[in-house]
Amino acid sequence: MCGRAQTAERGIRMNRQKSAFGICYWFYTVAAFLLAVLGQTLLCGVLLCFVIATEKNEWLNRQCIQAFLLALVGQVIHVVSGVVTSAVSGVSGFDYLGLFFGGLSAVLSMIFGAVSIVILVFGIIAMVNTAKGKDAGIPGLKQIAALAVGHFPQQDGQNPPQQ
Repeated sequence: MCGRAQTAERGIRMNRQKSAFGICYWFYTVAAFLLAVLGQTLLCGVLLCFVIATEKNEWLNRQCIQAFLLALVGQVIHVVSGVVTSAVSGVSGFDYLGLFFGGLSAVLSMIFGAVSIVILVFGIIAMVNTAKGKDAGIPGLKQIAALAVGHFPQQDGQNPPQQ
């Protein structure tokens, strides 16, 4: 079989695998990314803990870790934007300085809003990919999730350890 056909077949097999509770693996991942997109970091973390504790599937664990990290990044950006925007708009009591900081507050709000939209787009793409049995593939978070499950990148010129 060629590479694409093997990947598609593996995705279909992953799509049909079920947990010990009879729930398809893709459902866990889509639920995790949905919680991440909705900003439910705590619930996403609870789902991650449940998946790690009950399921021994590495693909499922990596996807749920990526979803939790996406939710965590979104939450951190939300908190930082609130603090920065309120700090900048709190100076608006002065005449000309207030006009400058009011404009700066508006620009910062637009920047943080654009970042939130990027997180939303990454979450939707990840939901579609994991529903098909593929890796979510969120840049940066994919590598962190791989490290979390014990996949360390090979250095150029190094051979993998022999067992």
